[in-house]
Amino acid sequence: MKYLLLLFILFVNLKCAQPTRKNVLIVQPEFQEYVNSFVDEAKERGLKIKITNLIIRMVPRFKDEETLAQCRLNLIPKISVSKEFWDWASFSAKEQVLYHELGHCILNLNHTDDSIVYKNEYIPKSIMSSTLFADYFYDEYRQYYVDELFWEYMK
Repeated sequence: MKYLLLLFILFVNLKCAQPTRKNVLIVQPEFQEYVNSFVDEAKERGLKIKITNLIIRMVPRFKDEETLAQCRLNLIPKISVSKEFWDWASFSAKEQVLYHELGHCILNLNHTDDSIVYKNEYIPKSIMSSTLFADYFYDEYRQYYVDELFWEYMK
């Protein structure tokens, strides 16, 4: 009985001594308006998304030149964005890429490269597609893509 009590006390002490995970929110200023917009878009669709654990930072470039940005899901989700891309990209391209990466890091969504018929056209099913859409295309279907992003999360 004495040993059981000692084991119990040891277990409780070890359990209490585990480090607690602290939330970290670091968003470089050039990305903040897109994060705010993402949260606002979710709110418009009845979702309460509070981002409290995320790092978004600029990197010079990626080894794979086709990579524009990427999300790493660790204890602290981290989005890295290529400065080369950011410097030439339009507002629409920046929004599309950040919403895509926030879809990974915040909504826990994966890529989907399916197509659907929408308004009598075949279009990529989701902003979670692995390809960047042309600005005119994204702008024309933006409402659908933002709706679909959050619908997919609500499933």
